[in-house]
Amino acid sequence: VLADYGAFVEIAPGVEGLIHVSEMSWSQHLRSAQDFMQVGDTVEAVILTLDREERKMSLGIKQLMPDPWSAIEAKYAVGTKHHAKVRNFTNFGVFVELEEGVDGLIHISDLSWQKKIKHPSEFCKVGDEMEVVVLEIDRE
Repeated sequence: VLADYGAFVEIAPGVEGLIHVSEMSWSQHLRSAQDFMQVGDTVEAVILTLDREERKMSLGIKQLMPDPWSAIEAKYAVGTKHHAKVRNFTNFGVFVELEEGVDGLIHISDLSWQKKIKHPSEFCKVGDEMEVVVLEIDRE
């Protein structure tokens, strides 16, 4: 069964577990379960929690893939250039995605050295690809 918040998968006849959408990808951009799987798909998952009394099991898929933040300093060292995709705007800057699960903020004051930007939408639009330089890494 698929729901917006996750997928119930059958482990064995009469035994089901829930894969919450937040456990399907390292990305912070939560989507719906339908973006990751369809009814009838066979999936590999890890058991995250098991409550025998409540007969509940939580499962995860992203745990089968490396956490992109585990070696962040090596891959995205301060001062290195990368390509990123514009994901969202705020009044104070642009949020970009370097890879699934790794987002960055470009402060509005760092968008241009040539002209004063009042709002990030003057500089770029959602979906644009841009070259960025890592200025700082914040694991939180």
